[in-house]
Amino acid sequence: MKMTLTGLFLFVLGLNIGETVRIHFYVPTPLTWTQASSYCSQYYTSLSTITSEEEHQKLVAATGGISFQAWIGPFRPVGNQNIWTWSNGQFFYFSKLQDPENKDVNCVYATNQNWYTNSCKNQHPFFCHYEYDVQLVMLNMTWEGALIYCRDGLMDLASATNKYELEILQNRTKPSMTDGVWTGLRFLAGKWHWMSKSFNHIPYQGSLPSCPEEPYRCGAHNKRTE
Repeated sequence: MKMTLTGLFLFVLGLNIGETVRIHFYVPTPLTWTQASSYCSQYYTSLSTITSEEEHQKLVAATGGISFQAWIGPFRPVGNQNIWTWSNGQFFYFSKLQDPENKDVNCVYATNQNWYTNSCKNQHPFFCHYEYDVQLVMLNMTWEGALIYCRDGLMDLASATNKYELEILQNRTKPSMTDGVWTGLRFLAGKWHWMSKSFNHIPYQGSLPSCPEEPYRCGAHNKRTE
C-alpha cells in the first residue's frame, strides 16, 4: 500500500560542498597508506578525515569496538616536513598525534585512543569515509514519489543514524513551510530501517511504534518536536 500523505523532503547529495556528513567504514585488509588512499578514493570519498574527538569515536564504533591500528587520512607531502594535511585536502586543525615532530615518517594510523606516525610503506587496515550534503526540497510528494525523485537524480532520501547527522537534519528543515519533512525512514519486514542505496538498509535505533498501522509506515522529521 502506498503512503498517501504528502510532504516536503530531504535528500542527500554525494560529494557536495556545504554542511557535510561523514560516515566511516573500517576496512580490515592490510594495505600501504598509498594503496589504502587509492581504495578509499575509488569506493568511498577518501581515507577518513577526523575533525573532533566525537568523530574519532565514530572510528571506534565502525570497528565494533575491537582494538585496531588503522590508516587514516593525515600525511606530509614529500619535500615539506612541516605541514600535515588530510588526504582529501582539508586543513589539518584537529589532531590526536602523539609524535607529530617525528620527521622520519609521513603517514598516520589511528588506534582506539590516539594517532601515531608510521612509514607509509607499512601495511595496516584502514578507515574510509563517505561524505555527503543534506538539502531540503520544497516539493510536496508522497514518500514513494520523493524516493523516486531523489534516486532518479542519483541521490537518496536523507538518513540520520547518529546525533551529529540528526543535528544537520534539524538545521536543514528549518526553512520548511510544513511541520513534517520526509526522510529515508521506512517500516519493512517488521522493523524500521533507514533506506539507503549506498549502504543497504541501516536499522533504526530510536523509539517508534513496533508495528505501525497502514499507511503510517514512512518516517518524517517533525521540526516542531525534533
